[in-house]
Amino acid sequence: MATELGVSVSSLYYKHKRPFIDLEVKSQIEAVLLEHPAYGHKRITLTLKLSKKRILRVMKKYNIKPYRRRAKKRVKKDDLNKPETIYTNFATKLGIKTSMSDKGSPWENGYQESFYSHFNLEGGDLTRFTEIWELLEHLYTQI
Repeated sequence: MATELGVSVSSLYYKHKRPFIDLEVKSQIEAVLLEHPAYGHKRITLTLKLSKKRILRVMKKYNIKPYRRRAKKRVKKDDLNKPETIYTNFATKLGIKTSMSDKGSPWENGYQESFYSHFNLEGGDLTRFTEIWELLEHLYTQI
């Protein structure tokens, strides 16, 4: 049968080794994404110390995608003149400046805005901490 198809007999019995290796890499990628859901292929590559092409191939093969933030909703004109929240009132009473840029002007301080968005994304729900030291430990590792 192999000669009729024009292939060697050994190729009929060949078992690929790559799927077993790929399953191991897949589990490593999923472990990294479980800990850091926002990591893309570049950060996963640095964390696992594997090649970028290999990580991308396995992610594509098993349809693994990192968490992506959705586009922000537009601000309604009615919402612009609403009173400040309790937290901002409390912060201003303590003399804390909550933002270095004007409202609706993130281009004035893009680095800080980017930091806070990534900090909130990777931090997740901060109410999951039962003790203050757990929260402080998490903040220390993030910063």
